[in-house]
Amino acid sequence: MPALDVLQTVPAFAYLIPILLLFGFGTTVGLVASVIFAFPPMVRNTICGLRAVPDSIVESGQMSGANAWQLFWQVRTPSALRQILLGVNQATMASLSMVIVASIIGGTSDIGWEVIRTMRKAQFGESTLAGIVIAMIAMIMDRITSGLALKSGRSFSGEEDKIKSRKLSMMLVFIAIAITLLAQEIPFLAGWPEGYVFDVAPAINQAVGDFIAEYNAQIRSVKNTIFFFAMLPIKSGMETVVTPYS
Repeated sequence: MPALDVLQTVPAFAYLIPILLLFGFGTTVGLVASVIFAFPPMVRNTICGLRAVPDSIVESGQMSGANAWQLFWQVRTPSALRQILLGVNQATMASLSMVIVASIIGGTSDIGWEVIRTMRKAQFGESTLAGIVIAMIAMIMDRITSGLALKSGRSFSGEEDKIKSRKLSMMLVFIAIAITLLAQEIPFLAGWPEGYVFDVAPAINQAVGDFIAEYNAQIRSVKNTIFFFAMLPIKSGMETVVTPYS
């Protein structure tokens, strides 16, 4: 528990330096940093789930003649599955939150490095789109993992649910095969989505540039007001600064 407390409270940048000394720059460093940052929630949820299994369930397994191995995998783990899957959800979100941080030390042509690269070039549109992609990936993964966790706690009606699941799987396979066959005849499907990309980044950059050019005086006034009346007094110390003009 103290180790988990330390790993969850120490900032990610604090342990990037030892990792850099061991592995240098590269994708391995980003992977190691992401694992260190993401696994504590998984471990905590697993521990909490196993400890929360009611004694009556454990005693039922013992009365059925289960050995220690069977008691763990066939009694405790299924009972704690919902909490374990919630840990998977949190670990996934923690991993995605490290996308940009890991790219700083292991930058390659990934989505996190795209955000950093475009921010350095002050390309607001491109960095915004890359950030939206990361957010959408996070939302999709969150819905999938949280849905699995919620589904694990429900009781199923048996054959009816199995039949529905099979019908849905067959329908998805049929749709995939139909689209593949139609793509051989319909040029639109054959070229989608690579051939039909609509890039809104230039429009966003143009809108931001026009806004700054149009309201440059107002933006400068707000910036100077915040700087002289808030940031500078705080930096200098309120005890030594009576007014911003002193």
